[in-house]
Amino acid sequence: MDQLDTLIQRCHDLEAKVRLTEEERDSLVNENEDLFNRISALGSKIEGHETKMNPHEQEVNLIIDEISRLDSSFRSIQSVITGMSDKIKEMSTIRESVQFALEETKEVKDDVSLLKVTLQSAAKPDSQGGTGSFDLRLRQVEDLLIKFAQQEAGLQYILEETKLLKDQVDSLKENTYERKQDNCAQDFCTNVAALGIEMQEGTPISLASSRHISMDNNDNEEPEFHYPVTLSVTTQTDFAPETEKEIVPDILDSAKDPSACHELVHMVINMFL
Repeated sequence: MDQLDTLIQRCHDLEAKVRLTEEERDSLVNENEDLFNRISALGSKIEGHETKMNPHEQEVNLIIDEISRLDSSFRSIQSVITGMSDKIKEMSTIRESVQFALEETKEVKDDVSLLKVTLQSAAKPDSQGGTGSFDLRLRQVEDLLIKFAQQEAGLQYILEETKLLKDQVDSLKENTYERKQDNCAQDFCTNVAALGIEMQEGTPISLASSRHISMDNNDNEEPEFHYPVTLSVTTQTDFAPETEKEIVPDILDSAKDPSACHELVHMVINMFL
């Protein structure tokens, strides 16, 4: 009898445990369903976010491409500015050379004025020397005047070309500053590159060679002038041979070296006196 009661009690305990286990199972099933529903909701949200992220990824790629393009534009602009700096330095050298040439031109003008006064005083032929010697001297002086006029015209042209180059550089610097303020890197690069090509095609430095003027970047050297002057000298029998040997080489050398003009002018003046 006691064993039967014990068994019955154990059965009741087992039934209670079974009910408790079933309740726990039902609770776990419900919790599992809740978690599954949450996972499904999160999956749908993730898909929605992925759909929204695609345009943003495209925008990021476009921004990266734009940054690369701006970097290349910056490098090209930097190279153009470096070229502009070099041209400005060259322009400074040319300005010094032109200043020196202007001083030489002023001295040549003074010598020409002195020659004109000498010619006016010697307008009448000498009674002892005759007209032949005077005509030869007159032609030589006329050739010198022609050479001086050509030198003056060449120097004036170089001065105008230098002023034009300075205006172009100032305009280019102003455009560069305005483009930087507007943050238009692409348009700025295009305009500066176009101006750089224009300066390369029409630079006054290359025109100096067409005027037969060679200028080096060395500041210690003076510009060398090569004007194509043709001197026609007729040798007369009544003209002194020693004077002829002295005048003709000096005239030919003065066409290449302006610094020899002063000595030649004084020599011609002394010849008339």
